[in-house]
Amino acid sequence: MMERLQKLVETHSGGVESERLVGVRAQAREQFEALGFPTTRLEDWKYTSTRQLREGEYVHDQAPLTAERLSAISEALDGLELPESDLRLVLVNGRLVESLSELGGLQKGVRVMPLGEALQEEDASISLGRWVDTETQAFTALNQAFLQNGLFLHVADGVVLDGMVQLVHVSEAGDQSIVSHPRHLLVLGRNARAGLLQVDLGVDGVAWSNSVTEIELADGAALEHHIWQLAGVGAHQVNRIEVHQERDSNYAAHTMTLGSGWVRNDLGVCLDGPGAECHLKGLYLVGDGQHVDNHTSIHHKAPNCTSRELYKGVLAGRSRGVFNGRIVVYKDAQRSDSDQGNHNLLLSESARVDTKPQLEIFADDVKAAHGTTVGQLDTEALFYLRSRGIARDEAMRILTGAFAREIVEQISEGPLREFGVRLIDQQLVGLQKEQGE
Repeated sequence: MMERLQKLVETHSGGVESERLVGVRAQAREQFEALGFPTTRLEDWKYTSTRQLREGEYVHDQAPLTAERLSAISEALDGLELPESDLRLVLVNGRLVESLSELGGLQKGVRVMPLGEALQEEDASISLGRWVDTETQAFTALNQAFLQNGLFLHVADGVVLDGMVQLVHVSEAGDQSIVSHPRHLLVLGRNARAGLLQVDLGVDGVAWSNSVTEIELADGAALEHHIWQLAGVGAHQVNRIEVHQERDSNYAAHTMTLGSGWVRNDLGVCLDGPGAECHLKGLYLVGDGQHVDNHTSIHHKAPNCTSRELYKGVLAGRSRGVFNGRIVVYKDAQRSDSDQGNHNLLLSESARVDTKPQLEIFADDVKAAHGTTVGQLDTEALFYLRSRGIARDEAMRILTGAFAREIVEQISEGPLREFGVRLIDQQLVGLQKEQGE
């Protein structure tokens, strides 16, 4: 494995690594080699096999983006109908494509640039790797071994970012199985405000994206973070996000998995300053043969912090869903307030979900609750709609849509909320057709 990994790293970086990154990459390669791919023998991977990644023959995309490829990608982006934005970065197989991007909306106090360029600068705000764990997390170590491409966003103290930054990662494999390792760093200064829409889109072929995002929120900072996974049934996605929050900061995340084939999401939040607050919302709509695994962890390390978490799943055909949510309240985190829920709707007898909400409390002045449900459509509600002359398929679509849209309807921005409702309705129609076949 080590020889194969070394060859891939040299190909990925053109055989020449920058002086600043050579040590970081070399150490990460050694750590990944020691850890290897996770297996189902590990508790955190008990329900998710990595065999397809372990045995797959993936290569890095080194081919030039021809006019034909660019045209196909541009057409896919147009068909997605994203909300308008003056700040959009488009990565294709991990590489920034300036002709598809838009950076006309930069304002004073905001820096948006490719991570590779940012790492060449000597800047105290670029503290890459501070909040991730490459010693025990194999895919994070693998990402760091290929550290090169991604987004760096810095919002200075007191700056409120107009609009929402869009980061679109396009997987376009063609005849080969492609792997990419996007790496992103977001730093918000004291009392800064920003929004980020992160979209994973698949165009063609089999692709594996192994991304890592680090987020730092200083005192009073706030980030609204939307993660839309639309990569298609041929996609494999490993997505890790690590958030570190200081005093009175606020982090709100909406993770929507619609149609991607095999997905593992790890979202970790550290509430490390008094008064910090996080809101995690998630929705996964999966059909036959698809697999989605959401692992979340919230660490209450400071007093008077609040966390709210709600994930919902709709599963059809022979699909598989996994939810593992862990909340830890540390000894000094008195007056913590936490609530966690995971609710799942199974549309077929073959669909399966494994859910495990967890609370670990080491403080004595805490308000905490968690719960989970797995079930089918309410037969009484279905009967009521049928009795009003509504056809069975339409009645099922109404009830399923109401269950799923609760998550997206909590998005504050109107155009993005409408974008989400449209995508959810399209996915539910597809799942219903699948059930009827």
